[in-house]
Amino acid sequence: MSHHSTTPSQLALEYTSLFHHLHKERESFGEKEIGDGHVHVGRHYSNRLLVVGRASYGINRFFYPHETENIETITSGHFPSFRSQNLDWLETVGDETRPGGAYNPNRSAFWRCTRQVAAGLADTSEDPLHQIATTNLYKIAPDSGNPSSRLQQVQLDHCIRILQLEIALLKPANVVFLTGWDWIKDFTAAFGIKDQLDLSLAQFLDVACRVDGVNYILSQHPERKAEAPHVEEILSAVKTLNAQPAN
Repeated sequence: MSHHSTTPSQLALEYTSLFHHLHKERESFGEKEIGDGHVHVGRHYSNRLLVVGRASYGINRFFYPHETENIETITSGHFPSFRSQNLDWLETVGDETRPGGAYNPNRSAFWRCTRQVAAGLADTSEDPLHQIATTNLYKIAPDSGNPSSRLQQVQLDHCIRILQLEIALLKPANVVFLTGWDWIKDFTAAFGIKDQLDLSLAQFLDVACRVDGVNYILSQHPERKAEAPHVEEILSAVKTLNAQPAN
């Protein structure tokens, strides 16, 4: 995919294609009410870091793929414009009347790890979380948790293309997957990700490589893992990749 020809409108087109595909395959997965998630870009995004999680948990809006009329309404409506969704919701903890208010990121190993990696790569005095972007491998999920294996399979090809578009538009220097190998393995070929650094002594990392000038770090999900050494392994891998000859 050429980064120079990528436009934000392609994201909306790919989501539209995904929704229609979900409707076509609606009898093959069990979820009846699902939601879509989109990339979130910090107010002071610095192109240093994109963090990728597992699934969106349907954070944008919910729809019913079994209802043709509902699918047509969703796909003819307004998609969030690129970079319109930021990370300000992380500051609304404790205020359940505001987006994100019922969710406490300080209790999330994912967000604690993300903040520490962001701080390690920050290049200004602004809040590190507002300097990064975040997204997920799978864009469609129920609000109660991760998508089923079948729902993952149904949306996989579209999600690969959406992630490619997001990376092309955001142009991050580093993409860190906090997902675990089982979640990311079906995405790696599309991005040319393969072993580059010797990680035989690493405790948390699966793969670290540079492809087309972008550092890709594939790591375990931070839940129930020691956070400081995990973050240190990620930052060390970035430093080592940056010292490698350009490919």
